[in-house]
This record gives sequence, structure tokens and C-alpha cells, in this order.
Amino acid sequence: MKLEIRPAEQGSDAGSHTHRTTLLAYGDGLPVGQLILEPALNAPAEGVIRLIDVDPALRGGGIGSALVSAAEAQARQAGWQVLSAIPPAATAHFWEANGFAASALGWHKSL
Repeated sequence: MKLEIRPAEQGSDAGSHTHRTTLLAYGDGLPVGQLILEPALNAPAEGVIRLIDVDPALRGGGIGSALVSAAEAQARQAGWQVLSAIPPAATAHFWEANGFAASALGWHKSL
């Protein structure tokens, strides 16, 4: 499968106050996943992954990791030093495999 990650097109006022970025994953031209990234509310040097979702039939194939890698690049471009996620506990292996460390508030990775 040919995988492509790209930002979603934003409307004129979409995300204007939060600088939210939605990254979309396409496999062979079809949507297969998405990730929502936005600045942390009280930490100007931190970005937060608010959502990551991959087609259940395609999980385990690297799509989620590709989305996280693209989010890391976006975070670095924004000047953030840390990327955080607050996912379900059942996804611990995924976050560890992508270089995140557990904390009391979720998962964090220094960039």
C-alpha cells in the first residue's frame, strides 16, 4: 500500500484560535487514518495529540506510527519541545514503540 500523510484542508475560520492541525493518512488514495494535533493550553512549548485513529482493518501496519512521525515534524516546525498524548491505557505498547514515556498525565516525548 502506498501511504501518504498530509494536512487536512482548513476552512477560513477552522482552527483559527487553537492552531489545530488535522493530519490525514491515505493508503492508495483512500482515507485510512487521522491525527489531531494542537498546542497545549498551559504549556507554550508543548503540543498535544488529541486524537489518533486508524481503520481497524489496517491497524498494526505502521499507519499510526507514520501519523505520529508527521505530528512530530509539525511540532518541531511549530517550535514545540515536547509532544504529549492522553490515549487509552490499552495503547501503551504503541506509544512506547514510538518513543513516548508514560507519566501521571499520559504519554510524553521530548523533541
